[in-house]
Amino acid sequence: MPIKRDVVVTGVGVISAAGLGLNPMMDLLSSGSSAATSYTGELGVTSVASVGVSIPEHPDFPGDRKADLAFTALRLALVDAFGAAPDGDSTSNFTCL
Repeated sequence: MPIKRDVVVTGVGVISAAGLGLNPMMDLLSSGSSAATSYTGELGVTSVASVGVSIPEHPDFPGDRKADLAFTALRLALVDAFGAAPDGDSTSNFTCL
């Protein structure tokens, strides 16, 4: 009987205020710049940074931005690890830990 083994994706899925992927963030950090902007709201902080790019909505979690961010980061990690994400909407076959 074959032994089932877990698969570990060793890739980086970065979603940051610099953009999607590791390269935009590294470019921003290497330049000594910041993506933060001034903030004068009620949060008790003086600067904030937000993701300024469109994140696709995951069909299994409509309206859940956290899930959208997680599955987008997963897809980016798969691209980083394997050179391409699996075809179709197969990220739903993976578990985020």
